[in-house]
Amino acid sequence: SSGKSSGKSSGKSSGKSSGKSSGKSTRSTATKKKSTAAKMASVSYTMVYGGYSWGYKTNIVLEGLVNKVTYTSRSKALTACYKNAKCLGVSYTPADKKYRLNSTIKEKEHPAGMYWLKRGTSYTWYGRVWSNKTGYKIKGAKSSTKKYTGVNSALAACASSDSCNGVNKVSTSELYLMKKSTVEVKKGRSCYIQGDKVGQYGGYSYTSLSGYYYGGWLSSTQYKTYTLALKACSSNTKCTGVTKIGTGKFKLNSGSTVSANSKYTLYPRGGLSDSKYYFSYANTVFSAHAPYAMSGKVDGKTYTTRTAALDACVQATKCLGFTQSSNKKFTLNSSKTKTKTAGNVAYVKHGRAMVSNGYMWQEFSGTALKGTATTTTYKTFALAAKACASNSACKGVTYVSAKKFQLNSSKTRVTTKGKICWVKRGKTAAYKSFYWTQNTGYKGQEYVSTTSYSSLAAAQVKCLATAACGGVTKASSKYYLNNYHTLASSSGTSVYIKGGEKIEQVTVYLSYKSYTWKMRSPWQFAAKLTTKKYTSRNAALKACASNAKCMGISKAGSKEYYLGKGTAYKPGKGMKIFIKYGAMSTYGGYSWTSKSDYTLSGGYLTTTAYTTKAKALTACKGNSKCKGVILKGGKYYLGKGDSFKSGSGYTTYKKTSEIKSLNDYYWTVYSALIPL
Repeated sequence: SSGKSSGKSSGKSSGKSSGKSSGKSTRSTATKKKSTAAKMASVSYTMVYGGYSWGYKTNIVLEGLVNKVTYTSRSKALTACYKNAKCLGVSYTPADKKYRLNSTIKEKEHPAGMYWLKRGTSYTWYGRVWSNKTGYKIKGAKSSTKKYTGVNSALAACASSDSCNGVNKVSTSELYLMKKSTVEVKKGRSCYIQGDKVGQYGGYSYTSLSGYYYGGWLSSTQYKTYTLALKACSSNTKCTGVTKIGTGKFKLNSGSTVSANSKYTLYPRGGLSDSKYYFSYANTVFSAHAPYAMSGKVDGKTYTTRTAALDACVQATKCLGFTQSSNKKFTLNSSKTKTKTAGNVAYVKHGRAMVSNGYMWQEFSGTALKGTATTTTYKTFALAAKACASNSACKGVTYVSAKKFQLNSSKTRVTTKGKICWVKRGKTAAYKSFYWTQNTGYKGQEYVSTTSYSSLAAAQVKCLATAACGGVTKASSKYYLNNYHTLASSSGTSVYIKGGEKIEQVTVYLSYKSYTWKMRSPWQFAAKLTTKKYTSRNAALKACASNAKCMGISKAGSKEYYLGKGTAYKPGKGMKIFIKYGAMSTYGGYSWTSKSDYTLSGGYLTTTAYTTKAKALTACKGNSKCKGVILKGGKYYLGKGDSFKSGSGYTTYKKTSEIKSLNDYYWTVYSALIPL
């Protein structure tokens, strides 16, 4: 096997043998078996099926039966086993060509027999199969004394180390690499046992066995590349694997009996294996799950590009994600329920995305993260995010109270009123006005071509100019363009997923109908007050100004405006909103927005009190540090801070913008802005 041994059995037998073999063999049959056994090599490897890893061995079966039911196909037997808690494995006997569920892990020699031992929950990370066992630890010595603070970093290190066969998890932030893979019961602990190397295509896993092949060819067709052969096998229900029979020659298998041939390499097809990654699009977090499909229809439309589906999903309130069933077929979904479906990718829409200090942060309102990464607190999110980005033990940030942000050691969220948290996702950076999120331990399932690039920047430029490119894979010191968006687990590689365009937010103010309106783009109101469409901005503003329930207007298109309600906004490509900011007045060449029971976020600029509003406004307009005038207890004070803040008993006049009156219109003056 080209992969590492995944170790011995992970636990003791769950019981005694429940019965003898289901049938006797005749002498002639036994002789035939013996002859077959002489030709059949003893093989062991790890495969993935049904969310479990399975240890495969030949010339041996397991003792003890769960029941008397027999199965005619491996997939049906494995499915029945992973659904049955009493089942510890599956055995196959060639005499009757039957599969049986086993209740013990006790082995028994059987010429040409084979078994699949259910090891534990499986994960495919860093190009290998991993068995996760809760309530166990790996016995023996550590392969390194280094303490790892995260599962990902520990598994990545183990996958690239010849002396590591597993990882012991003492706690969320304490993991160690282990030399062996034999386990023992240990309450409160868990471990990850390293299995064989694995490839992925269409959601299926393929392990690698040098010097072997499956008996039985599905057809005489030969494929020139590994990827083309895996692609064909993944789309054929009768295919059990792929065998490389020579340079540039791959054939599909239909059998499951392993034979030896030093010139061949076997890639047995396992079950559907999960992959998952996050990316940012239109200030929204999306996670991609393969191989899954989501349920519920939103609009009944089919979109031909992922970008079109993302745009439509961001705009549609009912859209909770979408499903990709082929490279050019996407449908919006109204439910986050996912079902494993070969060849599909489910994109789940989450909350607001922020990109700061080289990472993407997923925002959750009304929740807090568990665990503290440090006792230090920070006054702003920006400072907390900067500290968290440079701390590998930090998994996110929680807003605790005013000017108090806490670093957290866990991504587990707890519902807490008044709190906001940000989970640290993948490394993300903007390049050529697009966001690119890095995921280590993955590669593109397919490349656009065999062309490689010497730098990430060169590959990203070419990717943006290639419609089929969904990102870039770094393998060694070379970069390749990914064909669309499906990924495969791989050791020593990284992918840079192409996300959405970087949103350049613009905020300006205008004065109309005695109100100040805060214009922001590219945004829209999350909810409409009415379905009535207005054909001009001023008509919509006039209607909103006379309606107390209207909180602003959205421009949805040319000559298309709607009244908005609530204070929730969402990104809208090419759109803009006009928020009813407050009552407007003019004085000294400025517009002033007034709000009762509000003060300014920075408080008083000085302690000087003014007896009239006019005196205070005059002093403020000539002071660049002054952001407004605050009325409290009959006295006026100069204020600082760029935003309003709730404050009972206060009335604030915020210095909004420079303004001029000409030909019966107000004109708001802005520097360093030009019309698009």
